[in-house]
Amino acid sequence: MKIASSRLLVDIDEPGSRYAGTRFDWTSQVASVRLDGSTEILGQELPPGEFRADRGYGLHCEFGIKSPIGYDDCLVGEWFPKIGVGWLRREGPQAYDFFHTYREIEAAEWQWRRESGLDGESLVLSMNSGLRRGWAWSLERTWTVRGNTLECLTRLENTGNKAIETDEYCHNFLAVHGTERHLRFSWGAAAQPGVLVNPEGILALGAGGVDIDGSKSGEFYAAGLGRDLPAGSFWELSGPGQVVVRETLDCPFSHCDLWGKQYVISPELFMPLRLAPGSSQSWRRIRTFGA
Repeated sequence: MKIASSRLLVDIDEPGSRYAGTRFDWTSQVASVRLDGSTEILGQELPPGEFRADRGYGLHCEFGIKSPIGYDDCLVGEWFPKIGVGWLRREGPQAYDFFHTYREIEAAEWQWRRESGLDGESLVLSMNSGLRRGWAWSLERTWTVRGNTLECLTRLENTGNKAIETDEYCHNFLAVHGTERHLRFSWGAAAQPGVLVNPEGILALGAGGVDIDGSKSGEFYAAGLGRDLPAGSFWELSGPGQVVVRETLDCPFSHCDLWGKQYVISPELFMPLRLAPGSSQSWRRIRTFGA
């Protein structure tokens, strides 16, 4: 499913058509972004040329990476809710593992519609889980392109009778080129990360953000490069020959993490969610792309 503006061409996969895993939200499968006919901006979790239907690519959002709802009180063999996917059957007594692909899925019902504007288009994807064990949710994402901007307006409603306490972020799988990359933050210097995996010194944290050495091939991770940040905060990734990408969140967020490999970089802004039964919450992620 494609949407386009005067500058952007965006390809969004139909839920269940390509990604069939149990980790990422099926309404957020943005597979391709091209600016002014440029080369592909988005990358993937696996090395280029490889593909698995349970691995991430493009722009993939995720709910409850460490705080899934309905798992701890779910008996083995029963179903627990995964927002953006549907229902997953609990397989054993072990703790929830976001890396694990659960074998049995009941996908939530979904619908889509297209809307057109003066300089761009929107694609609206919605999902409804139905009610089980007191849990239920309704999710709607509106992806809109205008000029060089891609926006995602998300609305999550708690339609069950148990409180939802979780979080949401977007795993921005960005393809990278060249060996010099720089990640800048609107809040200035990167905070001291709570967790840092930095083989061969790939990451250099400083007052201006993070420099990333693309000549080294290790996998890196830094958790908590910014914490408790206000609405309007953003990260911006740039480098020689690289399309500049910025993500802004219009709500306060809890923290910013960074993950990547030599061929892909993913800055991540985490949005906390607390929804009483019958309540809803909306937020907007705004990505701009420039030379």
